[in-house]
Amino acid sequence: MIIAEALSLLPAIQLAVRMVGVKQTIEWARLVGVRVRGAPQISKASDIQRIAKLIRGTCRRWPFRATCLDRSLLTAALLCRRRITVTICFGFRKHEAEVKGHAWVEHNGLPLAEDETVNSTWRLGVRLAETR
Repeated sequence: MIIAEALSLLPAIQLAVRMVGVKQTIEWARLVGVRVRGAPQISKASDIQRIAKLIRGTCRRWPFRATCLDRSLLTAALLCRRRITVTICFGFRKHEAEVKGHAWVEHNGLPLAEDETVNSTWRLGVRLAETR
């Protein structure tokens, strides 16, 4: 069910980010994150991490190149639908002469479907309020 939901929401998120911007898309993702009827309550960290990895794998196989921002917004929306509180994070680092950015999702301060070094590799610039 997660993969089907991801495949249906990902194109909308990609379009929204490009048409109305990140701030409005985050608000929209919160609204889309209305509870799924009959969805089981998920509380185990391993189950939450597994869902995030399924979403990451779906985004990797998406033919229209999903960015880390697309993936983070999708992950937040789908986890919020399951009453899981998450935080969307944006980090930055200097690589040679340019500044690069990265977006990821955390649950209870732990990055989801990310390398464990994400917090040391990327300097945290913005941590959005938790969404549920």
